[in-house]
Amino acid sequence: MLAKPQLLDETFDLADGTKRCFKDLVSNTEAFAQDKQRMKIFNGFVARFRLAYSGQVVIDQLLEIYGKIRTNCFSFGEGDYAMEELGTGLYMNSSKFNHSCAPNAEVTRGFCQKVQVLEPIKKGEEVFISYVTIYKPKALRHQDLASYYFKCQCKRCMSKDDGGPMTGPGYYFV
Repeated sequence: MLAKPQLLDETFDLADGTKRCFKDLVSNTEAFAQDKQRMKIFNGFVARFRLAYSGQVVIDQLLEIYGKIRTNCFSFGEGDYAMEELGTGLYMNSSKFNHSCAPNAEVTRGFCQKVQVLEPIKKGEEVFISYVTIYKPKALRHQDLASYYFKCQCKRCMSKDDGGPMTGPGYYFV
Protein backbone atom coordinates (compact mmCIF):
# COMPACT_ATOMS: atom_id res chain seq x y z
CA MET A 1 0.00 0.00 0.00
CA LEU A 2 1.43 3.36 -1.01
CA ALA A 3 -0.53 5.90 1.02
CA LYS A 4 -1.91 5.46 4.50
CA PRO A 5 -5.72 5.25 4.18
CA GLN A 6 -6.28 7.67 7.08
CA LEU A 7 -4.48 10.41 5.13
CA LEU A 8 -6.82 9.90 2.16
CA ASP A 9 -9.84 9.93 4.49
CA GLU A 10 -8.93 13.06 6.47
CA THR A 11 -11.90 15.41 6.27
CA PHE A 12 -11.62 19.19 5.95
CA ASP A 13 -14.35 21.65 6.94
CA LEU A 14 -14.98 24.02 4.04
CA ALA A 15 -16.06 27.65 4.15
CA ASP A 16 -19.53 26.79 2.82
CA GLY A 17 -20.19 24.43 5.74
CA THR A 18 -19.60 21.21 3.76
CA LYS A 19 -16.80 18.71 4.28
CA ARG A 20 -14.30 17.37 1.77
CA CYS A 21 -11.48 14.85 1.76
CA PHE A 22 -8.74 13.91 -0.70
CA LYS A 23 -10.78 10.94 -1.95
CA ASP A 24 -13.51 13.41 -3.08
CA LEU A 25 -11.23 15.17 -5.56
CA VAL A 26 -11.47 14.68 -9.34
CA SER A 27 -8.49 12.72 -10.68
CA ASN A 28 -8.98 12.56 -14.48
CA THR A 29 -7.14 9.22 -14.31
CA GLU A 30 -8.63 7.81 -17.52
CA ALA A 31 -7.81 10.96 -19.51
CA PHE A 32 -4.29 11.07 -18.03
CA ALA A 33 -3.71 7.45 -19.09
CA GLN A 34 -4.58 8.40 -22.70
CA ASP A 35 -2.34 11.51 -22.70
CA LYS A 36 1.11 10.44 -23.98
CA GLN A 37 2.88 13.60 -22.80
CA ARG A 38 1.31 13.43 -19.32
CA MET A 39 2.14 9.70 -19.04
CA LYS A 40 5.76 10.34 -20.05
CA ILE A 41 6.04 12.77 -17.12
CA PHE A 42 4.22 10.35 -14.82
CA ASN A 43 6.43 7.40 -15.80
CA GLY A 44 9.54 9.50 -15.10
CA PHE A 45 8.08 10.30 -11.70
CA VAL A 46 7.39 6.60 -11.04
CA ALA A 47 10.98 5.68 -11.95
CA ARG A 48 12.37 8.25 -9.48
CA PHE A 49 9.80 7.22 -6.88
CA ARG A 50 10.89 3.57 -7.11
CA LEU A 51 14.48 4.62 -6.41
CA ALA A 52 13.44 6.50 -3.27
CA TYR A 53 10.68 4.21 -1.98
CA SER A 54 11.56 0.68 -0.94
CA GLY A 55 7.98 -0.58 -0.53
CA GLN A 56 5.61 -1.94 -3.11
CA VAL A 57 4.55 0.69 -5.64
CA VAL A 58 0.91 0.43 -6.69
CA ILE A 59 0.87 2.19 -10.06
CA ASP A 60 -2.92 2.66 -10.26
CA GLN A 61 -3.00 4.26 -6.81
CA LEU A 62 -0.01 6.47 -7.62
CA LEU A 63 -1.64 7.58 -10.90
CA GLU A 64 -4.86 8.47 -9.07
CA ILE A 65 -2.95 10.52 -6.47
CA TYR A 66 -0.90 12.21 -9.22
CA GLY A 67 -4.08 12.95 -11.18
CA LYS A 68 -5.82 14.48 -8.16
CA ILE A 69 -2.83 16.65 -7.36
CA ARG A 70 -2.36 17.74 -11.00
CA THR A 71 -6.08 18.46 -11.45
CA ASN A 72 -6.82 20.24 -8.16
CA CYS A 73 -3.66 22.11 -7.15
CA PHE A 74 -2.88 25.77 -7.67
CA SER A 75 0.52 27.27 -8.36
CA PHE A 76 1.74 30.02 -6.07
CA GLY A 77 4.56 32.51 -5.83
CA GLU A 78 5.62 35.51 -3.84
CA GLY A 79 2.77 37.97 -3.33
CA ASP A 80 -0.81 37.51 -4.36
CA TYR A 81 -0.32 37.74 -8.12
CA ALA A 82 3.26 36.52 -8.55
CA MET A 83 4.40 35.91 -12.08
CA GLU A 84 7.12 33.46 -10.97
CA GLU A 85 5.87 30.12 -9.70
CA LEU A 86 7.52 28.98 -6.48
CA GLY A 87 5.41 25.92 -5.76
CA THR A 88 2.06 24.21 -5.80
CA GLY A 89 -0.58 23.96 -3.10
CA LEU A 90 -3.75 21.98 -2.60
CA TYR A 91 -6.45 24.29 -1.24
CA MET A 92 -9.49 22.17 -0.43
CA ASN A 93 -11.93 25.13 -0.51
CA SER A 94 -10.77 26.39 -3.90
CA SER A 95 -10.55 22.90 -5.41
CA LYS A 96 -14.37 22.88 -5.34
CA PHE A 97 -14.67 25.77 -7.80
CA ASN A 98 -15.58 24.95 -11.37
CA HIS A 99 -14.26 26.81 -14.40
CA SER A 100 -15.86 29.57 -16.44
CA CYS A 101 -14.31 31.90 -18.99
CA ALA A 102 -16.63 34.53 -17.49
CA PRO A 103 -15.83 33.91 -13.81
CA ASN A 104 -17.63 35.60 -10.95
CA ALA A 105 -14.60 35.18 -8.65
CA GLU A 106 -10.86 34.66 -8.76
CA VAL A 107 -8.30 33.18 -6.42
CA THR A 108 -5.07 34.87 -5.45
CA ARG A 109 -1.91 32.88 -6.12
CA GLY A 110 -0.09 33.56 -2.86
CA PHE A 111 0.94 31.21 -0.06
CA CYS A 112 -2.36 31.98 1.67
CA GLN A 113 -5.03 31.71 -0.99
CA LYS A 114 -7.92 34.17 -0.98
CA VAL A 115 -11.06 34.35 -3.10
CA GLN A 116 -11.97 37.74 -4.56
CA VAL A 117 -15.50 38.25 -5.84
CA LEU A 118 -15.64 39.94 -9.26
CA GLU A 119 -19.40 40.48 -9.35
CA PRO A 120 -22.26 39.99 -6.90
CA ILE A 121 -22.97 36.31 -6.17
CA LYS A 122 -26.43 35.40 -4.86
CA LYS A 123 -26.87 32.90 -2.07
CA GLY A 124 -26.89 29.40 -3.57
CA GLU A 125 -25.31 30.56 -6.85
CA GLU A 126 -22.21 28.65 -7.92
CA VAL A 127 -18.83 30.33 -7.62
CA PHE A 128 -16.78 30.08 -10.82
CA ILE A 129 -13.11 30.84 -11.33
CA SER A 130 -11.11 30.66 -14.53
CA TYR A 131 -8.47 27.95 -14.84
CA VAL A 132 -6.82 29.85 -17.70
CA THR A 133 -6.11 33.43 -18.72
CA ILE A 134 -9.45 35.02 -19.59
CA TYR A 135 -7.91 37.72 -21.79
CA LYS A 136 -7.44 35.40 -24.76
CA PRO A 137 -9.89 34.63 -27.56
CA LYS A 138 -12.00 31.46 -27.25
CA ALA A 139 -9.80 29.24 -29.45
CA LEU A 140 -6.71 29.97 -27.36
CA ARG A 141 -8.59 29.53 -24.07
CA HIS A 142 -9.87 26.14 -25.26
CA GLN A 143 -6.33 25.18 -26.24
CA ASP A 144 -5.16 26.07 -22.72
CA LEU A 145 -8.08 24.15 -21.17
CA ALA A 146 -7.14 20.95 -23.03
CA SER A 147 -4.91 19.94 -20.11
CA TYR A 148 -8.03 19.85 -17.89
CA TYR A 149 -9.74 17.37 -20.24
CA PHE A 150 -13.03 19.17 -20.82
CA LYS A 151 -14.49 21.58 -23.35
CA CYS A 152 -15.79 24.74 -21.75
CA GLN A 153 -19.53 25.29 -22.20
CA CYS A 154 -19.80 28.54 -20.22
CA LYS A 155 -22.01 31.42 -21.38
CA ARG A 156 -19.00 33.24 -22.85
CA CYS A 157 -17.84 30.23 -24.88
CA MET A 158 -21.35 29.50 -26.10
CA SER A 159 -21.76 33.09 -27.30
CA LYS A 160 -21.07 33.78 -30.98
CA ASP A 161 -19.64 37.14 -29.94
CA ASP A 162 -16.52 35.95 -28.10
CA GLY A 163 -13.30 37.08 -29.65
CA GLY A 164 -11.68 39.37 -27.19
CA PRO A 165 -10.72 39.94 -23.61
CA MET A 166 -13.06 40.28 -20.66
CA THR A 167 -13.77 43.87 -19.70
CA GLY A 168 -15.82 45.58 -17.05
CA PRO A 169 -15.78 45.89 -13.27
CA GLY A 170 -13.37 43.49 -11.60
CA TYR A 171 -11.45 42.64 -14.79
CA TYR A 172 -8.02 44.11 -15.28
CA PHE A 173 -4.77 43.34 -17.01
CA VAL A 174 -1.80 42.31 -14.91
